[in-house]
Amino acid sequence: TMFQWSVQSAGYYMAVVGALVLPMVVLLNRWVNNVEERYMMLYLSYACIGSIFLLFHSPTLLGQYTVGQYILGSALLFSFLNSLEGVIMTLLAKVISPELAKGTFNSGLLATEAG
Repeated sequence: TMFQWSVQSAGYYMAVVGALVLPMVVLLNRWVNNVEERYMMLYLSYACIGSIFLLFHSPTLLGQYTVGQYILGSALLFSFLNSLEGVIMTLLAKVISPELAKGTFNSGLLATEAG
């Protein structure tokens, strides 16, 4: 691996990144009352693109690639993508027709995607 992490260190990292989801959902919930969903999708998409740029390994662009750069970029990207999926599923729930929402398969699929 690039950073020579042990399995235990990688597990701790994944646990911390997973734990960032709940605070991000709380922030997004407060933000959703003031901003339309289409603008939230746009802002979160820009944030995802910015996070991807943090993950680039380009010595000429950002200097030496560091562990901090990887941790920050991947944690932000995971959080922003998770939030973006939540906004998309909210819009899907608003536009889905009642006929399609009936039945076990369709509502179960929507619940799986939203959850």
